[in-house]
Amino acid sequence: MAMQPLDPKDVKDLFADEDDLEQYIIDNPNLFAPNCWLVGRQLRTDEGEADLVYVDPRQGWLLVIELKLGNADRRTIGQVAEYAEFLASLTPSALSMHISNSSGKNGVPKIVDFASEWTE
Repeated sequence: MAMQPLDPKDVKDLFADEDDLEQYIIDNPNLFAPNCWLVGRQLRTDEGEADLVYVDPRQGWLLVIELKLGNADRRTIGQVAEYAEFLASLTPSALSMHISNSSGKNGVPKIVDFASEWTE
């Protein structure tokens, strides 16, 4: 059965809170991140917690998703930029350690060695 896309106008009515929306996205990975691997949920950064973080193993790109049931504004864009800047500032080994240490929680599979697992 094909998944129906969400109409942004309906999101507030379909989900009780952002946690429910977050779980829906995790349960339907092709919605935002086809062929990507979930590597963080509520991933800690110096600026707060990124709701969802995926890696695209083909490109080596990190995808940071910040969820809002209401309207997103400039602060939301700023949040995402701060999370991305924090992750980009880490050396490859520090990023690998950060993701590995944060995994195994909140429905994210345990990632023992992020650097080697996503490049396989």
